[in-house]
Amino acid sequence: MATVDVLIQGYPGRATHHGGLGWSTVTLVRHGPHVILVDVGAFGARKPILNALRKHGVEPADVTDVVLTHAHYDHAVNFTLFPR
Repeated sequence: MATVDVLIQGYPGRATHHGGLGWSTVTLVRHGPHVILVDVGAFGARKPILNALRKHGVEPADVTDVVLTHAHYDHAVNFTLFPR
């Protein structure tokens, strides 16, 4: 059975605490040997994503797969954090 955890809750547009553009949701899926991130967020979400991963006992090198729903910056910029 897979476990699914939302690391960053996205939103579609302006927010007083995140600026003028929306952020994608970043989701952690664990299933057997697979540690999967669905979307990896914008640069401004880098520290919150890393902190959320660590709260779930996951380091960037533990991520086996990155799934990008599309190539907008807020979904894809942090792919370089995950070497595998």
